[in-house]
Amino acid sequence: MNKLILLNGITGFYDSSGNKPPELNRKQVKEDCFSLISGYGGEVLEYQEPCYPMNFYNVIVKLETKQLHLLLNQFYPFMAFAVSDFTQENIRFIDEPRLEQMFSPFYDVLSTRHLLIPLELKEIKGQIVLVNENDLNSAEKSQIAYWKPKNVGSLVFNYWD
Repeated sequence: MNKLILLNGITGFYDSSGNKPPELNRKQVKEDCFSLISGYGGEVLEYQEPCYPMNFYNVIVKLETKQLHLLLNQFYPFMAFAVSDFTQENIRFIDEPRLEQMFSPFYDVLSTRHLLIPLELKEIKGQIVLVNENDLNSAEKSQIAYWKPKNVGSLVFNYWD
């Protein structure tokens, strides 16, 4: 994947109604998660829709003996997988090739290679500036300066308030 990930509004913050990000269809997301996981022989243990301050769907699934999280950004179809014991401050992303193959026709599944790209923040004339290629709005850039996320994954999947 070479496309831009840091799109306007991906964090859930925007500075005017004119640049409000699109949102995924909640009903479709739920249907996709339950049907694809059960079709694979897995089980959805918990389904959480985005709820302030979380900007992503968090679906806990069990596949065979493995339990993990499906994370899906609320605004753009970016999906990732995480271990079951992550915290708000530290989501531990993993690659799960079987799930990637299953979900990739419907969502852009981000690998750890993309999620763990460091965010480059520099101070220029007293302001924190994001160096990574992005289309983020000014409200998001202010949040980045405040929260100082370490990598792309912690920006795309966040608990910022």
